Amino acid sequence: QREAMLQVLALERHLVTLSEALEKARVQMILLKGSALAHTVYPDASWRPFADLDFLVRGKDFQLATEVLADMGFHRSLPEPRARFDVRFGKAAELNGPGGLMVDLHRTLVVGPFGLWIDLDELFSGTASLDVGGCSLRRLDDTSLFLHACIHASLGWWPPLLMPVRDVAQVATSAEVDWDLVAERTRRWRLAAVVRHALETASRALGAAIPDEAKSVLAIEPRRKERRALNAYITDRRGRGGTATSTIRAIPGL
Repeated sequence: QREAMLQVLALERHLVTLSEALEKARVQMILLKGSALAHTVYPDASWRPFADLDFLVRGKDFQLATEVLADMGFHRSLPEPRARFDVRFGKAAELNGPGGLMVDLHRTLVVGPFGLWIDLDELFSGTASLDVGGCSLRRLDDTSLFLHACIHASLGWWPPLLMPVRDVAQVATSAEVDWDLVAERTRRWRLAAVVRHALETASRALGAAIPDEAKSVLAIEPRRKERRALNAYITDRRGRGGTATSTIRAIPGL
C-alpha cells in the first residue's frame, strides 16, 4: 500500500505540471478515473490506487496535446496507424514518460462501437471542478462519472477487474447521480446493455446493493445491436476480432 501511494503521489505531482502545460496551450482537458474518483467518491483517497494518468481532450486538440506532452518528456508507445486515425476512430494514445510514468490521452471513453456512439460534446459541457495539489482541474460530473465507471468496468477488460467494478458500486451509492439523465443518455448512447452488465456484475461480485433509483435504468431493454456489441467485449469474440468488426458496423454510412 505504501509503494502504491508513493506512485500515486508521483503521478499527481506530474498531473499538476502537465495540466498547467495543457492549459497554457489552450487545450481543454478533463481528468478521467484515478484522481477524479479517489478524491470524490471514496471516503479516503488512499482507498483508490492507480498506475497512470488519464486525460480526455477534444479530437481537434488531440495532436496539439500530444505535442505538449512530448515537450514534457512523454512519447507514444505505438505510432498512429495512419494520419488522422486517432481523431476519427481512436480511443486513446499511451504515452510513456520520465521514470516509467504513463499518460493515456483519450479522444473518447472506450475503443469500439460504444466509443463512437457517445456524444463527446455533452461530456465536455457537463463537468465539475476538482482541486489536486492546489491546482483546479475539470472532471466528469457525477452523472457522466457513473456512466464512465460502467463503461470501464464492463468493456475495459475481460474478465472485469475488481477495482473498476468497485468504482461502479462506489459512484452509484456515493455520488450525486442524476438517474433521469442516466436513463436518457443510456437510451441515446446505446448503453443499456453496458450499464445493466456493470451494475449486475458489481452486485454479484461485491454483494453491493443496487440503488433503488438505478432500477429504472435497469428496466431499459437493450436493443439487439447493443447486446451484440457488448458480446464482442465479454465473450471469446473479443480475442477473435469481435470488437473491430463491431466498430466497422457502427461507423456511420459504411
